[in-house]
Amino acid sequence: MKHRLLFIDQIRAFAIFLIIFEHNNHSSIFSEFSTSFSIPIFFILSGFVSKNKTQISIASFLKKQINRLLIPYFVLSFLLFLFWLFFGRHYGESATYMYSPIKNFIGIFYAQGGAEYMNWGIPMWFLPALFITSFLDYFASKLQIKLQIILAIIISLSGFLLFKLFRVHLPWSVDVAFALYGFYFLGKIIRKQDFIKILSVKKSSIPTILIFGAIHLLCFHYNGRVLYYYSDYGNFALMYLNGIAGFIWVFTLFSLLPESRIVVWLGQNTLAILAFHLLAMTFIKAIFFFGFNIELPFNTLLSLLYGIIQISLLVPLILLLNRYFPFLVGNRKKKDFDLHLNKEF
Repeated sequence: MKHRLLFIDQIRAFAIFLIIFEHNNHSSIFSEFSTSFSIPIFFILSGFVSKNKTQISIASFLKKQINRLLIPYFVLSFLLFLFWLFFGRHYGESATYMYSPIKNFIGIFYAQGGAEYMNWGIPMWFLPALFITSFLDYFASKLQIKLQIILAIIISLSGFLLFKLFRVHLPWSVDVAFALYGFYFLGKIIRKQDFIKILSVKKSSIPTILIFGAIHLLCFHYNGRVLYYYSDYGNFALMYLNGIAGFIWVFTLFSLLPESRIVVWLGQNTLAILAFHLLAMTFIKAIFFFGFNIELPFNTLLSLLYGIIQISLLVPLILLLNRYFPFLVGNRKKKDFDLHLNKEF
């Protein structure tokens, strides 16, 4: 029986915290740096933990992915839309720009179009995009490995060129899913070829972290902020080097760190955090504004602090969803709060 690598869950927790920080802090150099590897980490890890698809029927595969990604997406998006319709759109930026309720309802099914269509929850774009990516991989995995590599390159480049040439955001971020498929495929290769043993050799870990950290910083210096949802990649080659180098030094670093039960647990519950972290920030803003007549200030350090508070506020909600509504977070069975380190896949 293979054992679960718990630091993978800790990397997920780290990546979701980066995304929360980016949404709290839009303008600093730290948030720009964060965008260069937060989403690639999720796609690489999704490929890393994906199971062999060669023996799975298309019906079984679709059933699993629909339960894991699409049902949570549509139900949670509709709930977020209702909150936005009756409350959220009447305050702050939403009230200033007067976003259309009809367009935002369409946005549930379109899963693209920026704030004009997804003001209720732009981060939710990730779930349909990941579904498209895994769907692509189902068919790619039937090929020989050399053909898979060639196809991964072709798919990724086609996703980049689709928006570059036509300037149209496709439904479900199809062009983004294509463009990022290379990261997903890389995660599969890391797992299949057991590169994990190379990356986590302790005597070479510090040089690996320093070398790939330096490569990451250099590539970021020349490429800058990346906005995947908007198909804004900068230089496509540098975007990939950023994501890969960032993943390698983070992966190596977390292979050295001790396992934290609460961090592992958070890493196993990133879907709920992705869906509701902006709502948690709205709640925090409302408390300060209506309770103390204070508009919340934002800077780098405060944004980090807000991120910790947001996650803390979401813990009771995650427990509730896991216990009573597991289908909303992609689980088939009810889960009680359990911080025991389960080491089996």
